[in-house]
Amino acid sequence: MIARLAFKEYELLAEWERLNGTAKQLVHWSARFVWPRVLDQEYVVVSAIWYPGRSRVHEVWRGVDLSARDAFSGELIKKKRAREAEAEINRHWIYDPTRPKVKCCWYHKVIGGEWHFHIQVHPRTVFLPDGQSVSV
Repeated sequence: MIARLAFKEYELLAEWERLNGTAKQLVHWSARFVWPRVLDQEYVVVSAIWYPGRSRVHEVWRGVDLSARDAFSGELIKKKRAREAEAEINRHWIYDPTRPKVKCCWYHKVIGGEWHFHIQVHPRTVFLPDGQSVSV
């Protein structure tokens, strides 16, 4: 099964078109390998892309937020599964090989906001298939 892509608000469709290509690839990869297998979810819901003044990666179209709620029930995804999904994404996607502490995926809650998966990419972001490692 491949999870389907959905958007929390209609306006996000236009923003999706401007989103960095590597960020889109990461979301599509997650829809195929993480959402259905690790999270047991049928939909990846894009909840935010561009919001200036709050996050640099969102301002330059290299960040996207994905909902941590079930698309049908609205229930929050279990924290253990969410952390497993975060780890799986970060195992395969390296934000910047020269800065290994910076990750492509953070599962977190913003002040006054919702738990979500923050996805971010860098011009040097690399994808690692199973069994491969990155060299700097």
